[in-house]
Amino acid sequence: MKRTLNSDDELLLHLKQGNIYAYNEIFDRYWKKLYAIAYNRLRSKQASEDVVQDVLSSLWMRRTELEIDNLSHYLGTSIRYAVFRQINKSIEKIQLSADELVSDDPFTEPAIFQLMDYQILKKYLEQKVNKLPEKCQIVFKYSREQHLTNKTIAEMLNLSEKTIEAHITKALKYLKLALKNF
Repeated sequence: MKRTLNSDDELLLHLKQGNIYAYNEIFDRYWKKLYAIAYNRLRSKQASEDVVQDVLSSLWMRRTELEIDNLSHYLGTSIRYAVFRQINKSIEKIQLSADELVSDDPFTEPAIFQLMDYQILKKYLEQKVNKLPEKCQIVFKYSREQHLTNKTIAEMLNLSEKTIEAHITKALKYLKLALKNF
């Protein structure tokens, strides 16, 4: 017989024990909120549903190993990271027509070589950014790729603005050193 579980702490306890009713209650309680967060960023019904499904199914799959103090905060943070990963997957490459790639001026480097240099540098930087610690990487990408303010990033990740500044400073120092060797 299904029993209504009231507190998130009680739900988490039963979830860890493999209680499917606890999982269903979490799903029912949080699905709309998580979907709203995802949709606010992704603006795609299907992508938002997929992200929410991934987060909630991951909760079930990893239920025995997770140490969650605050279910609402955990799910909110998880959905933000999942949305960020989805956005990164969706970024399209810059495509230039063949006419834009070739220069008629014999004294300038053809645009195709400039584009190749740019692509090599971009790939190198992406590799280096991906080696940063996860939070530092996320903060840096929000700041530099999404052009979000430190205040906005701090609110999204539930961190202080000083922490956001520290992550960005750390990333920039690391990348400056990496570019020196490039």
